Amino acid sequence: MSLTPRQQQILQLIVKLYGETEEPIGSRTLLQRSVLQVSPATVRNDMMALEQLGFLMKAHSSSGRIPSYEGYQFYIDQLIEQLKQESENKPEQSSKLFGERYYDVQQFVLHATNQLAHYTGYPVVVLISNLSHRRMRDFKLTKLSDYQLIASVISDHGQVESQLFDLPYALKDEAIDKIEQIIQDELIDLTLDDVYQRMKLTIPLKIQQAVSVQLNFASLIKKAIEAHDSQYYHVAGKNHLFDLIDPQLPTEGWRTLFDLIDGNEAWYQFLTDAKVGLNVTFDFTTPPYHFKNVSIVTAKSKIGNHVITFGLVGPATMPYHKIMTGMQDLLIELSNY
Repeated sequence: MSLTPRQQQILQLIVKLYGETEEPIGSRTLLQRSVLQVSPATVRNDMMALEQLGFLMKAHSSSGRIPSYEGYQFYIDQLIEQLKQESENKPEQSSKLFGERYYDVQQFVLHATNQLAHYTGYPVVVLISNLSHRRMRDFKLTKLSDYQLIASVISDHGQVESQLFDLPYALKDEAIDKIEQIIQDELIDLTLDDVYQRMKLTIPLKIQQAVSVQLNFASLIKKAIEAHDSQYYHVAGKNHLFDLIDPQLPTEGWRTLFDLIDGNEAWYQFLTDAKVGLNVTFDFTTPPYHFKNVSIVTAKSKIGNHVITFGLVGPATMPYHKIMTGMQDLLIELSNY
């Protein structure tokens, strides 16, 4: 939907001023707080046009207007495009907001999350997910006693996971060597996910046919997968949630919001599904709760084998320019790692 340059400017001003004051914005206030060189009547006409287009709403009996979600979305789409263009022309340099450069990206991410929560006054979370697929480089069995084995799996990156297994009856060394050889012949150089599936389905049968004993090492492979692919999650400024919660929200709704920020399945899925770059979600919903007037700003980037997603939780009226400029600076900093 096209707006005239002046209508765009007026909408931007109303969004910014309403974010600062949370008071309806009238034409007189708009002219006092801007450099618009037009009459109050011209501003009122443009405000009426923006209201008819669904970008502004009239606040009760007041003559002032407030942004609608459609108005916010239009403003944010323009802001994201503006920040993207500015970042392409911005020389590579450390942001004053995030300070010194860290050698380790995870250390920087932790520091940046805390800084962003302090800078904005809103809760900020980060989710780091691993995209790489580890492969099994070796598999070893060590006899502890006649009735116990230690099984160890070594990944192609040198990660070692071990687990103790009880035997139904004593096995000779020759039988243990045969089990180890079967697994090595069948599974070396496969991804851990493929190893896990084979360990559950076909390998136990091959072992039983070879040494007449049922052994299943799938739990060890699952442990190795979880140790490598486990997501890293961090929350900063959680206490800021108290400033966001609607007093009329039921107690269970409070609990759900705090549980969400602490990290539950629905929240992880939301962060995982977020688009790369900057995005805003208004009126966040996680069934059966709908958190009205709560918005989520996400900043997502792929660095090497990791996907890093930041989520900032704030009111729909938050000062988006300040917050999204800070998060765009964060994405620029991440791109340098």
